[in-house]
Amino acid sequence: MRARHEQVASSEGLLIASPEYAHGVTGVVKNALDWLVSFEGLVDKPVAIFNASPRPVHADAQLRETLTTMPASLVADACLALPFRGTGITEQGILDSGHAAEFRGALGLLVSGART
Repeated sequence: MRARHEQVASSEGLLIASPEYAHGVTGVVKNALDWLVSFEGLVDKPVAIFNASPRPVHADAQLRETLTTMPASLVADACLALPFRGTGITEQGILDSGHAAEFRGALGLLVSGART
């Protein structure tokens, strides 16, 4: 836990890439966030959410609620939902698909949020 706290405290922002599982956040992501609840190093830390599900409605809403309650600073314009789940797309395929510009733009917004 100490190592995770140190990593979060020393970061300028966080990117959470989470799938939707059974209409919610996966247990792994939820547990990782549980270890950061009440951690002062997360207060006002810029955070973006990436989701590869075509309709990440439930997980996205849960993550947003959890992060704002913790209270991180969600950079809403840096959050992405891209329809990759179930397509068999590879990392190279994602880059070749034209989504690379969306990733760069979102990451730029997250970095900008970290600098303000």
